[in-house]
Amino acid sequence: MRKSIIITLAVSLAVGIVSFSSWRLYLNHLRAEMEVRLSEAVLSIERGTYKLALVDAGEALALAERLRDSDTAKEIDTRIKYVEAVIRGNDLLDNGMYQAARDVFKLASDYVTDISDISSGYVEKALETTKGFIDFYALTERAEMYAGQLKYDAAITLYEEAKAIAVTLTFSEGIELVAAGLEEIAERIAAEKHAEATEFLKQGNRYFLYEQYEEAIEQYESALEIFMELDDSQGIFSASTSLALSERFLADKLLLEELAKQGEEVIGDSQDEPPPTQNEIESNHEHNLRINFNMSTLIDNQNRRPANQVRMGRTEGRNEGWYNGCGWVAAYNALLLLDDPQHPAEIVNFFETNGGTVLGGVFGTYPSAIIDYFSHLNYDTSHILFPQLTANLDNEIKKSRVAVLAYLHTSAAHYVTVEYRQDIDMFIVYNDRFARTRSERLGFSRLTGTGAAIDSVVVWLNETPEILFSFSLITVS
Repeated sequence: MRKSIIITLAVSLAVGIVSFSSWRLYLNHLRAEMEVRLSEAVLSIERGTYKLALVDAGEALALAERLRDSDTAKEIDTRIKYVEAVIRGNDLLDNGMYQAARDVFKLASDYVTDISDISSGYVEKALETTKGFIDFYALTERAEMYAGQLKYDAAITLYEEAKAIAVTLTFSEGIELVAAGLEEIAERIAAEKHAEATEFLKQGNRYFLYEQYEEAIEQYESALEIFMELDDSQGIFSASTSLALSERFLADKLLLEELAKQGEEVIGDSQDEPPPTQNEIESNHEHNLRINFNMSTLIDNQNRRPANQVRMGRTEGRNEGWYNGCGWVAAYNALLLLDDPQHPAEIVNFFETNGGTVLGGVFGTYPSAIIDYFSHLNYDTSHILFPQLTANLDNEIKKSRVAVLAYLHTSAAHYVTVEYRQDIDMFIVYNDRFARTRSERLGFSRLTGTGAAIDSVVVWLNETPEILFSFSLITVS
């Protein structure tokens, strides 16, 4: 009996020893597995594969809890929280929620300080990146605000700062955003400068119209400077052409004023012609009244009778219609088309008595004189200087009852009357050899008796080599 008890105790002890050894082996196995999982988690963190690290750390935590290793479990839990914060921060960053991402990465930074075997480099870089995005959008928002307030220099400076950040971040969308903002500012500045230059040009035209050439030159020079800065070829041509014409007219005006001061009677050179005297005006009027006109017939060639007999101005031999009559002929034809015929004697007399002749009539008539004459007859007129550059002639003429167009060609300046015939969808130009040539070439010459039918005034002006540019369009509504 006693021997049996001893044997039983021995067996039990042996079994206990074996069980304890097995348990220790099992625990060692769990701990080894936990350390492997923990090592894998750390390695995944170093590689930046945070979701995989989260799986490994979760398994390691479960093993630590089974081992009832509270210190290790706490350390692993800190790693998990760190990894979760990084994952969450990355998601927020990818979705453009930069403020929230910054807060989460700050939390991750707090966790990483308690973990000895994980570098804080990634979180620090993430915080720097997040700050970069926050600063970028703050700068672009301020830039947009300043641009809206027309503070372009400040806006450009902020955009450039934002661009530098975007380049550092390799943020291509940000670079494109800045480029678009800068381009919009450049377009706004160019548009404002163009509007300013155009206003200078318009003001110059107003001065030119009223023969205030010095003021016109100043405005044209300001316009030209801006157009050159903008590299606007059309604006440059318009301003420079206007400037050249104003300088020429100013020189003629100053010459006449000097001659008037000296009280000299100058004969010969056309550029030295003073205005017609009162006696010459009266003589011309009497002469012109004696000329018989068929007041229902349009004048289509000023070189023929009776138009070539009409006198205007003071220079003998060059004061007759064949030489300087295109201005009064244009007014005469326009009034005839308006069913309001006026004798050429009265038209010429108005031009002469109201200072409407250029250099005593040698260079014909000022555009302002024709406008004043239509106004004198109570017609509403509109005037565009250099219309070929600033307006669509075809549309402007189509909207009017009749128009008077002036252009400069290789020999001199010339006025024509233009009407739009809706029934044939053609423009009829009166008293112009260039228009007749084009009409014949296009086969339109037989569409009307008097005048030349053309398809487009703009095309006609641009495709006639002898015509340099149009400088005046007077429309009557």
